[in-house]
Amino acid sequence: EEQYNSVAAARDKLMFKTGVCLLVTAVFGGLTLLGLPRIALAILQLVACTLIWAVCRTELTDGLRSFLKLAPSTDSFHSLALLATVAHSIYMMAATSPADKNFFSPALFLSVTVAMSMKYLYLVQITKNLDLIRDKKTYALQVTDLSLSKKYINQVCSANPVVDFPNVVRTSFDSDPTEKKNRKFVPLVTLGVLGVSILISILRKGTFLIALPALLIICATFTTEMAFVLPYILMQIRLRKLGSILMGNYSVEHLKDTDTLLVKDTDLFPPENNEILNLRIRNKAMAKEVMQYTAALLKLSESPLEDAFRRVVPTLPERSPTVLQWRIIKNYGIVATVDLDNVLLGNRNLLLSHNVQPWSPDKEAMLTAAGVHLMYLVINGQIAATLICRYGEDPELKQSAELLGGDFNLLVETKDCNINETMIQRRYDLSHTKISVPD
Repeated sequence: EEQYNSVAAARDKLMFKTGVCLLVTAVFGGLTLLGLPRIALAILQLVACTLIWAVCRTELTDGLRSFLKLAPSTDSFHSLALLATVAHSIYMMAATSPADKNFFSPALFLSVTVAMSMKYLYLVQITKNLDLIRDKKTYALQVTDLSLSKKYINQVCSANPVVDFPNVVRTSFDSDPTEKKNRKFVPLVTLGVLGVSILISILRKGTFLIALPALLIICATFTTEMAFVLPYILMQIRLRKLGSILMGNYSVEHLKDTDTLLVKDTDLFPPENNEILNLRIRNKAMAKEVMQYTAALLKLSESPLEDAFRRVVPTLPERSPTVLQWRIIKNYGIVATVDLDNVLLGNRNLLLSHNVQPWSPDKEAMLTAAGVHLMYLVINGQIAATLICRYGEDPELKQSAELLGGDFNLLVETKDCNINETMIQRRYDLSHTKISVPD
C-alpha cells in the first residue's frame, strides 16, 4: 500500500504537469499564428517558458543539474533548450533592429508535454503491476543451474513463490537505458549545436541567439523517453493479460540473454492450418463409435487436429462417450478405455507395441515424404479407422525462426504422437536449432 500510494501521488502530479504543458503548447502555438508584434510574442514566450519550468521544475532542474555533473538525463535537452529559448525571448525584446519573427518554442513545449506524458504512462504501468501483485498469488522467475545435458539445457528459469512483497518501485526505476545513452549523446550533440550556432552567426551576424535555441529545440523534440516507454507499455499490456509483468529495464536486462523458447504444438501448428485429408472407416457399422471416440480422444489430448477433425465431421452424435481411463505415450499415442472398449489412437509404433498390424512401412514412408502423416484408431484390437492428416506450420513463426537462425533452443509442449524433434526440424527448416519434445 505504501508503494502504491507513493506511485499514485507521483502519477497524479505528472498528469497535472502533462495537462499544463499541453495547455501552454496549444495557447502559445495558437498565438503565434495571429501575427502579434514581435515584442508581444517574445514576452508571451518568456511567460510560457517560466510557467513550464515552474510546473516541471523537479524534472527540468534535475536535468540541468545532471548535465552540469556530466551525467545528463533524459530531461537535460529540455532544460538547455528552455534556457536558450529564454535567452532568445530577452534578445527579441531588447533588439533595436527588426529581427526575425521566428518562434520555434511550440515544438519545444510539445516535446516537454510528450516527455511528461511518457513519465505519466510509465507510472500508470507500475500502479497496474502493483495491483496485479497485490491481487494474485505471485511467483518470481529466477535462473537456476540444472543438469539437463540430454535436453541441451544447462540452466532453467524456475518459478518460485514470492514470500516478501517485492520493491516494485525501486526495481522499476533501476538502470533506465535511455539515461545511460544520454550520458554520451547529450554532451556531444550540445557541443555540435554550439559549434553550428557559432558558424551560423559568423555567416549571418546577430543570429546566434536564434540559431542556438532553434537547433536545441530540434534535438530536444527527438525525446528518448518514447524509445523505451512505448515498447515497454505495449509489451506490458500483452504480458499482463497472461498474468505476467516486467519491472522496468531490470526485467528486460535479465531476459535479453534468454535462449530457450517454450511453445505449444498449437503455436507451431495452428488449428486452422491443419487438415484431415482422408478419414477411412474400415467397418461402416462402427462409424458412430469412430467419430465419437476420435473426437473425444483428440479433445482430451488437446490435439492440434481437433478442429480439423470437426471440420471433416461437423455433426457428431449427441451422446459423448465416457473415457474411463487413458494415458499418453510419447511418440506412440493414446491408450484409453472408452465405454468399456479398449481404444488406441496413435501411429504405427503404438499399433506394433499392441500386436496390431499397421500399413506397410513403404506406404507410410510415401505419405511422410509427401508431408502428410497417418494416425490409426483401433477398437478392441481391430483397426477401425485411419486418418491421413497434414500439419500446417505458422508462416509468421517460420519466418521469425529463419531470422533467428539456429541461435536458440526450442522446447515444445505436445501430446501429439506425430509431433517430434525430426518432424519440427523438417517443417520449420531448423536443422541447426536444438529442439526438445519432453514427455
